[in-house]
Amino acid sequence: MLSSPTNQAGHQRSLRPGRRVQDRLWELLASRIGDGQVVLVEPAANEQGWAVRTAGRDRWRPVDFDGLILSARFRR
Repeated sequence: MLSSPTNQAGHQRSLRPGRRVQDRLWELLASRIGDGQVVLVEPAANEQGWAVRTAGRDRWRPVDFDGLILSARFRR
């Protein structure tokens, strides 16, 4: 598990919120992030077993590269 004031990562299924709660939390984070960045990695029914959501002005964006999700930062 990785932890710092700006990063939280971990895997504990028993503590994971329900889909509705997770979607609402994401909406709140995405609408209030301002100049920051936020990334949500969540389980998904795909080849990799996970999906990524990102928000923020200058963020890394998930890009599907032949079925593999990679992160890209587009030039301005």
